[in-house]
Amino acid sequence: MTGYYIPVNEIASEIGSAKVANIVMLGAYVAVSGKISAEEIKKIIREKAY
Repeated sequence: MTGYYIPVNEIASEIGSAKVANIVMLGAYVAVSGKISAEEIKKIIREKAY
């Protein structure tokens, strides 16, 4: 198992809202794991948001 330090709260604050920290973490997971593509995540979020 590999651990990573991701400053999600700091990144979310730089984006403009601490509320998006979970999305930052999701993006990190997608980037590191390769288990699902960023496009798939975008599609799922769009489907669930409406």
